[in-house]
Amino acid sequence: MISPRKRLISIVDNSVFIICVLVVSFLFIALTLAFFLVSKIFLAFIFLILTISVIAPLILLGKSYQKEKYSELGDIIFKHIVEKGIKHLNLDDFQTNYSVAEKHLTESAKIAYVKCVQLAMKDYVVTTKERKVLDAIAVKLEIEKSEANELEKDYAKVIYRNELDKSLGDGRLTASESVFLERIRSQLGLTMREAYEGSKKEVLDGYKKLFNRFSKDGILSADECEELLIYSKTTGLDAAHAAILAPRESENLYRRTVSMICQDGIIEKEEIKILNRIEELLKIPEAIIKQGRAEVRRTQELERIRKGQLPCVSNHDLRLNSTEICHWYSKCKFLYKTPTQQKEAHGVLAITDRRLIFLSDIKNFEVNIARIINFRQYTNGLDIEFTSNKGKGFYSLKDSEKLEAMLEYLTKKFNYIISENSDSVRSRHISDVVKVEVWQRDQGKCNKCGATDYLEFDHIIPFSRGGSNASNNIQLLCRRCNLAKGAELV
Repeated sequence: MISPRKRLISIVDNSVFIICVLVVSFLFIALTLAFFLVSKIFLAFIFLILTISVIAPLILLGKSYQKEKYSELGDIIFKHIVEKGIKHLNLDDFQTNYSVAEKHLTESAKIAYVKCVQLAMKDYVVTTKERKVLDAIAVKLEIEKSEANELEKDYAKVIYRNELDKSLGDGRLTASESVFLERIRSQLGLTMREAYEGSKKEVLDGYKKLFNRFSKDGILSADECEELLIYSKTTGLDAAHAAILAPRESENLYRRTVSMICQDGIIEKEEIKILNRIEELLKIPEAIIKQGRAEVRRTQELERIRKGQLPCVSNHDLRLNSTEICHWYSKCKFLYKTPTQQKEAHGVLAITDRRLIFLSDIKNFEVNIARIINFRQYTNGLDIEFTSNKGKGFYSLKDSEKLEAMLEYLTKKFNYIISENSDSVRSRHISDVVKVEVWQRDQGKCNKCGATDYLEFDHIIPFSRGGSNASNNIQLLCRRCNLAKGAELV
């Protein structure tokens, strides 16, 4: 039974039908022009649409008909090669017997050659013997060597694409599948770029699905980074192409990763490895990488201080004991309370390995570090409590994080239990699950101003006032808004 499509093609191929269509098309065009000339724009537009509606389908059917003809003759030529060999193969005989134009015969010959290539590439390798046969067939089919190579290359890309599609069937690309694809690509004689170009859609779709699945939970583990890297290297997908797929998601993931690994104040080697992998995988803008790396370096500096690597300050006018070392010396505003009011004094704060010293025109004092019982760090300073009211108050200064890290180490040195109970230390530990939940809830933006840079996980109710580390008490704030909040609290 003849299919409806073939029946339609046979009708279109009829010369009487073609003449009728041409006459109708000519009339429609003539009417369109006539109505346009007499300013009947609407009617001219209607007949233009009718003309396009007639001609466009016919053009498509004509192309389909041509392909059908090429394919049918290509099958006949291929069958002749398989059954009778190439010794008596003569294209002129086919042109005479089937009454086809030379252009059509050339296209059919290409189809027949590709079918021969399919036979040779069944095992992915073209042997020396098969190469000689294919070269002889190309000569008989009057196909240039360069064109024959191009046809083989195109078919090799099809084979590779099919194998890649099978490997990506479960949405992943394992190390063993990567090795298999690399072997197939090598056997087919494809470069990495050729393989990628031949399966670009499959590669991009697969990568995007894999990336979205891995980044959905907000954390990209080292194993997931490694799998994405294997995928990119196997398929030839470079960072530039990968970044095009999900630029916002990539940047958001990078910023989130930086914030999460810096939040607890401890940078693990595994976390740096993950950050390196993300930078390798995704084409993150240089400005964002620079900002992220600065945050990491800052956190590492504070971590070193907490472990005892304190800086030494020599340019001061303090009178110290012979073995005493100054670690901090800077301008400071001291806010303190009297029984009747709150006062402030502008002066200098110094921290040595033994004492906290404050010097100003109206108030001077020094307190042994061992007398510190608690300290709460805000972006614009520290609130410090001692065993007595001496020195108790808020110290407003620059770089409060660094000072907080010093006090943490020094108090730990004098009394480990007191240090561990300080609010600044305990409040730093927020679980990854909570961090991810908060980041997704606040959409990676400051909860106050919507900024996306220098984000910090902030306790809405301060830890010192009973605030928990649960997600409903944690919010994302940029440093600027955190600074304003710290000033309000004090």
